[in-house]
Amino acid sequence: MRTDYDDELRRAQAHEEELERKMNMRDGASSANTSNRTFQQPYAQYPSQANVYGQQYRPQSANTNPSGKVIKLIAGMFYLIAVGMLVLMIVIVTNLRSKYEKCTAETTGTVVENVYHPPTNNEGSGAYSPVFEYTVDGRTYRKESDTGQQPPKYRVGETDTVHYDPNDPETFYVEKSDVFVMLIMGGISAGFLMFAIIITVAGVKGRKRKAAMMQ
Repeated sequence: MRTDYDDELRRAQAHEEELERKMNMRDGASSANTSNRTFQQPYAQYPSQANVYGQQYRPQSANTNPSGKVIKLIAGMFYLIAVGMLVLMIVIVTNLRSKYEKCTAETTGTVVENVYHPPTNNEGSGAYSPVFEYTVDGRTYRKESDTGQQPPKYRVGETDTVHYDPNDPETFYVEKSDVFVMLIMGGISAGFLMFAIIITVAGVKGRKRKAAMMQ
């Protein structure tokens, strides 16, 4: 009887230990799942560092780059100024040559005054334009030359040949200045054009360098 009782007691204890082991395993799995959910949920709410970096430092196209627009605007202004200077030079030279064609008569003119013209932008030393006095058909004309120099080219009392229009003696010239105008205005126009080209090239190189850094 004692042996049967001991056997029953051992079986009961073994069954109890087996139940306890299964309970512990179930509790452990449940705890692990809960832990995984706890850490996975906030991880899903935040983007990865690579995505954040990609969003913050995604390269911008040249069209949306403010500095690129400024460079294009400045270069465009220089191009327009260069073209405008060329057009103005053509108009002035055309008018001068038209005057030269009309002024077919000649007489002697005397410099009676040198008129000083200060610089328009308060820079430089200004220029002196000679005033010529000449007589045509008994009538005396006193006209200022269109060109000036610093220092004055003529002294008061000097003479030179005056070319005038027989139909309008007040239209005259002393020496042709169309080449001088072409050199001055052509040089200014070329300078603006060079600035525009330099700015354009620098802008293109800057965009290429920035694009290479973003890759």
